[in-house]
Amino acid sequence: MITRILILLCLFATGVVAQTPVIDSLHKAIKKEANQEKKASLLNPLAFEYRGIDAMQTRNLAREAYSIGQQVKNHKIQADALHKEGLSYYYFDSYDLAKVLYKRSLQIAQNRSDSSLIAQAYTGIGNVFRLQGINDTALHYLTSALHIYKGLNDKVNVAQCQSTNGDAYLFSSQYDKAMEYHRQSFKTGQETGDRRLQAFNLSSMGNNYRMRGDFKQAIAHNAKTIQIADSIGEMNIKA
Repeated sequence: MITRILILLCLFATGVVAQTPVIDSLHKAIKKEANQEKKASLLNPLAFEYRGIDAMQTRNLAREAYSIGQQVKNHKIQADALHKEGLSYYYFDSYDLAKVLYKRSLQIAQNRSDSSLIAQAYTGIGNVFRLQGINDTALHYLTSALHIYKGLNDKVNVAQCQSTNGDAYLFSSQYDKAMEYHRQSFKTGQETGDRRLQAFNLSSMGNNYRMRGDFKQAIAHNAKTIQIADSIGEMNIKA
């Protein structure tokens, strides 16, 4: 974590913070959008895109979206913005604060019976428990999220959930189960062209091999991870 912060601080000081085509496109769309509600609907995905590049920007954008959501009384925007703000704390390892925001998002989503936002909140909460080493609780939330996304036929989020479930099983030293989930997620990442997802899964598979003592495979997977991470400017995967 310290290494990641130092890298980010150096980049901020020199003004060299990588932006993706998606980020550039969202910035342009927001600049042109006069309708505040539509603007907030763009701010949340922009906040999400910044998560591995500039978590403070994620937080600021999420708070702006939440403020607009309150003004226009759009609960979906508010719930999504709370989740994105929680994500910013998650990336700074402030897990308890992240969990508080995820649970606030979950409460709004449940009140509105919004399955997609409920699954999103479950994923966030599960991730926090996973990194806190409470794997049984993590898997409860993550499996619930995966079940919802499958029911919604949401292929992108199914793949994300598979990756996260794989990490939870890896933390529990269930290496075969973890590898199964990471391979499924990696395959979907290839099908959808999601190179970030591919890199994260390769990194996790590399860790899996390392923990098994297969250092040759671990090095090979980590080399592929770095290659993809460099190509998309995603420092968080390597740090």
